[in-house]
Amino acid sequence: MAKKIVRGITDVKTINNQDFDTNNVNDLLSDGQYNYIHRKKGKNEEYHNLTDNIKTLSSDNTDLLTVTNNNKTTNTATLHPKHDAQKEQVLESTRNTVTIQHGTSGTPEKTTVDTNPKKVLEHENLLTINGISKTTMENVTTIGLKTIDNYSGDLNELTETCLVRPTNNAVNLPFVGNGEGILTVVKIADTVSQQYHNIDNIVFTRVRTYWNGALRWSEWTCVTPVSPSE
Repeated sequence: MAKKIVRGITDVKTINNQDFDTNNVNDLLSDGQYNYIHRKKGKNEEYHNLTDNIKTLSSDNTDLLTVTNNNKTTNTATLHPKHDAQKEQVLESTRNTVTIQHGTSGTPEKTTVDTNPKKVLEHENLLTINGISKTTMENVTTIGLKTIDNYSGDLNELTETCLVRPTNNAVNLPFVGNGEGILTVVKIADTVSQQYHNIDNIVFTRVRTYWNGALRWSEWTCVTPVSPSE
């Protein structure tokens, strides 16, 4: 036999003004819009709003989270977060500038991404200036001073920093002597300097600069110092 009777009290005007002593702790109260229960635990008591309790759980993005609502049976809801274990498998390095080690799906293994030092220097923003050349072959990029071997053209056309080995029939070559030599070209702003060092250890130099409003080459000048024995 029940020990207590639950009453239903209606037409409550203001729930916060309702005296706790006027009704049994099991009473249900209603103000016409909300339903309350008089709840007491130890020295603490309140009118708990039953109407505001969560009745339904749902997800606005079922691709990430789905909800199974069991309100009608066990008054519970189950959340199902979604995780695609294959997502990491779509990582790819098309230029092989990084290396990707995929973790095994369904295990705690992690996917790691590391730079590939053999490919990093292939970056399009690796630029060269002032006579420095760049050559890329397969996985190797070589950077060095621009050099021209067996040049038989016009030395007046060499206006960028470089090292040149002219042939004997190159145009505008200074005195050759007994053989070929090395031409060093240096450009700073609009001024170009050429120095020719031949096999006889004789050095000639000239510059191209503005003269009378135009870029002109000076005459070759021998700058080889006289040795003390002479």
